[in-house]
Amino acid sequence: MMETPVVTRREFVRRFMHEAGLTFDQACRAYSAMVSIMEDGLVNGHKITFGRVGFLRPVRKPPRDVTMSFKRLPDGGIAKTKRVFHLDERIDYKFKFCREFARRHQLRG
Repeated sequence: MMETPVVTRREFVRRFMHEAGLTFDQACRAYSAMVSIMEDGLVNGHKITFGRVGFLRPVRKPPRDVTMSFKRLPDGGIAKTKRVFHLDERIDYKFKFCREFARRHQLRG
């Protein structure tokens, strides 16, 4: 199976240095600030935009009860039982490309 390429911190720092003219220290601080802003937005359920590329949209899921009808035993076996777990409200995020960006790069949005 082919591995998906990953854009890492190293690539962000390199681009900040070469394209924005920042020093290594400035690029590292810019990256840390960018990640910190994203963390705060994700934790607080905010919509996060990425310029003309797209945005992360929060999708709130209501609380619900989940029923499990089995329990795993220490010896590896399974016992029938009824357990109910309460899941609090959750936030999932969906990424949506901006129309113009998706059209220009022939992506599905």
